[in-house]
Amino acid sequence: MLERITGIVLDKALRGESGVLFAVFSAELGLCRLYKRVSQKKTVQLPDFFDAISAEAEKSKTGGMYFLRDFENIASHPRIAEDYGAFSDASEIAKCALKNAAYLERFAEMHALLQAAFAAINSGANSACVRVKFMYVFARGEGYPIKEDFAASLNAQEFSLLKKILNTPAAELGAEVEGARELLEKMMSWIAANTDIAG
Repeated sequence: MLERITGIVLDKALRGESGVLFAVFSAELGLCRLYKRVSQKKTVQLPDFFDAISAEAEKSKTGGMYFLRDFENIASHPRIAEDYGAFSDASEIAKCALKNAAYLERFAEMHALLQAAFAAINSGANSACVRVKFMYVFARGEGYPIKEDFAASLNAQEFSLLKKILNTPAAELGAEVEGARELLEKMMSWIAANTDIAG
């Protein structure tokens, strides 16, 4: 029986000579693995990294994998691939969702975070700022004291930058934000030392 799965493509990898395995994060189901057999004789349109798709899939009789029968592209983010830094940060966001998906209790929140992050990076927003916002909101949502501990440990300049990043829509921050990358690295170090979030 075919099921409808709507979600965001976090990863794709070749499987054998004629297959592609997609990791798709759904607001309803969490992380799903979708396998698509492809013909080597004809070109087939396939979902790309960070695409939002609505897929028709059949659940495997053994294990939790699905067979992708057909899909519709809801949103694609082609501009991310044009910039190495943007692609790298988007990939780190996807990797974070992949590594932590098994422990999530609420899928809709992560789905919304991913949707917003990829759309912002695709619009040309500073990708380090987008990651700061993504990781902050994710850690806070998981119940970690990122505001009370991490934010409180920052100096005045860093705290002011964090506040600006969190309170300003990513698209309005512009492509260059001084200190954003350093703030991100500091935050990731705090998360690694003080939480169970796999970075």
